[in-house]
Amino acid sequence: MKGVTIAARNYLPYARVLARSFKLTNPDDHFVALLVDLLPHDEIPAEEFEVVGPWVLALPDDDFARMTFMYDVTELATALKPWALSWVLTQGHGVAVYLDPDIAVYDSLLGVAEAAAEHGIAVTPHRLSPIPRDGLRPTEADIMCSGIQNLGFIAVTESARPWLAFWQERLLTDSVVDLPNQLFTDQRWTDWIPALFDHQVLTDPGLNVAYWNLDERGLERFPDGYRCQGQRLRFYHFSGYRPSKPWCLSKYISDA
Repeated sequence: MKGVTIAARNYLPYARVLARSFKLTNPDDHFVALLVDLLPHDEIPAEEFEVVGPWVLALPDDDFARMTFMYDVTELATALKPWALSWVLTQGHGVAVYLDPDIAVYDSLLGVAEAAAEHGIAVTPHRLSPIPRDGLRPTEADIMCSGIQNLGFIAVTESARPWLAFWQERLLTDSVVDLPNQLFTDQRWTDWIPALFDHQVLTDPGLNVAYWNLDERGLERFPDGYRCQGQRLRFYHFSGYRPSKPWCLSKYISDA
């Protein structure tokens, strides 16, 4: 298994936390960070993990140049996911696991790798239970706008090549935030996975815990770590968290 994240250089501190937590909990596996703003002539940052630039991807220079002009940095980073995953697989790693840079890993991801190995694609939904209609956010509409699956995580194997090709074709131009046209970066395209591709939706409550599902996960601290509904916390997604405002869980559901 090899983990990969995608970020700009200003997000390197986040990537460091992710990489260190990944290696601490999965010591026999590999990790790489793809920096979208790293150029071939730049000095590659010396890190405790592998760092590469977009030139390693099987993406024509003209396509990448056009994407850098039409996308903002978040859209670009999300658009490159299928190419990054494909590159990891081409290196000979049986399972490629993508994780957003604002994630921290707290326990082994072996079960994730096993699910991907069996089904080709492993994803996590935003929610495992219905959202209460209590007038609070996130609402069902918030989730439906951004997609049923959360693409801060996805794991794939060689058998997922047809899905990666499908995803690549669409993210060349449509990794945009355009809610009136039902687009939210790379995520809404994964709504097609259940209909078109073999996959596994992972329902372990310890996977991809974040502000959008914290109410249902029952996160608790124990001497040997954190648990959710009695299961070990595998990874937490600090989406929208800003260290400068630690009292705010996520900028996406607060005006603070």
